[in-house]
Amino acid sequence: QLYRRVGELHNETVAQKSKHKGNITHMTRMQTDSKFMRRKMSELKAQIKELMIKKFGGEIDLNEVIESNVKTVSFGKNLSLDELEECTMKKMVFDYRLSHEDV
Repeated sequence: QLYRRVGELHNETVAQKSKHKGNITHMTRMQTDSKFMRRKMSELKAQIKELMIKKFGGEIDLNEVIESNVKTVSFGKNLSLDELEECTMKKMVFDYRLSHEDV
């Protein structure tokens, strides 16, 4: 009976080691995927920044544009993309003037 229990424990140990090895492999893959995704995110952020600079002459806060669009839609005014770009440019000029103002 004792030898039977030793055999059961040995089989459990082998099963646990196998499960552990599979978990380690899975964790390693997840870490690799995470690194890849972080790298891809930074590349995409750089592309977005570059396109913003090309299109608007500087970085803009997309949350402000969305908020502005929501406000105009909620007040019943539909703005075209050109009007939104113009508003954004005016805000950028205003912010630039404020930052370079001698106080």
